[in-house]
Amino acid sequence: MAGVPVHAYEGYLARLVARGESGAICEQIGDPALAKGLVERKVVRIVTPGTVTDEALLDERRDTLLMALSRTKQGYGLAWADLAGGRFLVNEVETDDALEAELARLEPAELLVPDEENWPEFLRQRTGVRRRAPCMT
Repeated sequence: MAGVPVHAYEGYLARLVARGESGAICEQIGDPALAKGLVERKVVRIVTPGTVTDEALLDERRDTLLMALSRTKQGYGLAWADLAGGRFLVNEVETDDALEAELARLEPAELLVPDEENWPEFLRQRTGVRRRAPCMT
């Protein structure tokens, strides 16, 4: 954990997100005059590569997509959101090749996958993949 001055956070946050990392924005909620030692702070926002909405951090040349992937009996289910643009879309593909093509076409900034699955090699090698606890279906 590291802190940066509020006037400089955008540059640091942009670098973190570009590297596929996440950042937490904290605000001071305690009164420094009353604090004995550290002033209390609270996380007010978490920014990940797929949840960037600040214009200063967005890449104008492409959408910043947050995608979730699930395996179905027929192939794969995909759901993605462009939070800055206010769009949410879903799709299904039947094969590993079709999944790879769809990921290449959409280029999600962040891809959420259930942790329990054996995913294809091309997916395990991909940057921006975050494993999450399996969801209930």
